[in-house]
Amino acid sequence: MQNVILKVIDAHLTLYGHFNRHEVVEVTGVGIASVSRAIKLYDGQCTYIAERKRYEANKDFKPVFPKLEHMRYLRACTIVFEKE
Repeated sequence: MQNVILKVIDAHLTLYGHFNRHEVVEVTGVGIASVSRAIKLYDGQCTYIAERKRYEANKDFKPVFPKLEHMRYLRACTIVFEKE
């Protein structure tokens, strides 16, 4: 399941430049603790912005899954997010 969480985080950072924990919980169906553990693997790749209550990709962000077809993956998770 950790791999699924990481793919969702990676997809959000790549496509939208940000994500919040609740989006990942909603998509994956796992608990907040599991998502928090996965976020630690992105240390240095994204920063938590308290005012916006979300993580934002750093300028030097490099996807963990560079060949992931992000939109297909998110559709497979049966959720569509609007780009801000």
